[in-house]
Amino acid sequence: MLEAITGADYVIVDTGAGLTHQTALPLSVADGVLLVSTPTRDGLANTRKTQDLTEKLGGEVVGLALNEAAGDEDTGAVDVPVLGAIPDDPLVAEAQAAGSPSRRTRPTATPRRPTVRSRLRSPDSRSVPR
Repeated sequence: MLEAITGADYVIVDTGAGLTHQTALPLSVADGVLLVSTPTRDGLANTRKTQDLTEKLGGEVVGLALNEAAGDEDTGAVDVPVLGAIPDDPLVAEAQAAGSPSRRTRPTATPRRPTVRSRLRSPDSRSVPR
């Protein structure tokens, strides 16, 4: 595994939801942690737990990406910058129900575009703007 990522500018590790040893280890060794959450009360409460654990382990949370976002959501106790938002798109739900990619479900539909409110700096700076 290490050979595969040697020399990479960025390595993204997508951990499962919840707090387990498998999620704690990447949080403690990452140069920066991007939290991803739905903007729901329960989703943000769980995300806050992950933020607390990351900070307790000495990691740095660099921001939050919101999934299924409707607009300017209140992120509650998750007090890090929102770096991007992936809009709630009915086409995604329709494609999931059909069991096929959205382009196959409705080929002429235009999917909603995510918004990015901040960009990562160059790889050698090892941080994101605040």
